[in-house]
Amino acid sequence: MINDLLYKLVSPRPMDFFRVVWSMFLVYYLIDSFWIYKLYFGDDGILAADVYQFGQGTLQWSVFNWVVGDIVLTVISALVVLSSLGMMVGLGIKWNSVISFICLNSLVAPVQWGGNSADQLVVIISFLIMVNALAGHLGGYCTLGLLNRNSQSGKEGRMIPVWSYRVFQFQLCAVYFFSGLQKAGRVDWQNGQALDIILHQTDTWMRYDLKFFLEYPAVTAIGTTLVLLFELILFPLLVWFEKTRKWVLLAGVGFHLSIIFFMKVFIFSEVMILMYFCFLTDQEIRNLSRVIGNRLKINDWKLA
Repeated sequence: MINDLLYKLVSPRPMDFFRVVWSMFLVYYLIDSFWIYKLYFGDDGILAADVYQFGQGTLQWSVFNWVVGDIVLTVISALVVLSSLGMMVGLGIKWNSVISFICLNSLVAPVQWGGNSADQLVVIISFLIMVNALAGHLGGYCTLGLLNRNSQSGKEGRMIPVWSYRVFQFQLCAVYFFSGLQKAGRVDWQNGQALDIILHQTDTWMRYDLKFFLEYPAVTAIGTTLVLLFELILFPLLVWFEKTRKWVLLAGVGFHLSIIFFMKVFIFSEVMILMYFCFLTDQEIRNLSRVIGNRLKINDWKLA
């Protein structure tokens, strides 16, 4: 049982696909959140103004403990972008994963205002990517080879231990479960009024005014209960069974797309959806890659 859970050999294709999409996401994440980090680490930022001292008595660390300013911030940000691009195309994956993790942690660790738990999750996933890279579990397929059915660049006989996927899968389930557990301990979630409170805070949480739902308290109460059930039980349990895995993943995609579309929650849902790739099989990634390759006309290219 332990062998099947952690050490069974599986295809590296889904992991390399995740490497590519995650690296692309990191470039977007850094560009989109650069203004927040500038408020902290720029020449006129919070740390430069010595508003508070970071790192004393904590286990967190950051390059910005020692030096701040626009130049340092630009260098650290550029390293994240360049290392992510390197991982995306499959160059220097081990070194680039280390650089990416160190620089991301330096950016995220000091940020106490303006960020959220998703920023911490970005660092955690980058750490797990680094672990996989250093273990030699990434790079079995080049980026274009993943999308080109004519490519022979994939090492078809190469396999990796399933724990490479498990660390991401367990992390994803833990995020859902403990998020649901935290919600379950709050009165507004226990009495089914959590969504009512969120809908009332249009300027804070909502992209659109959806207060008309407040006229239907049964609907908001059901929605509140479904969120709790999904996070506490449905996803963490049913995603492990083949018959229910796809349905739970599809429900999760719908759940997070609704958050992206209706709520002002920075990058959390994007991160969660990306982690779903670690639950896909080799054949499912092949099918998805074939669709993408056809769309981009990559399947017409002749690769060595």
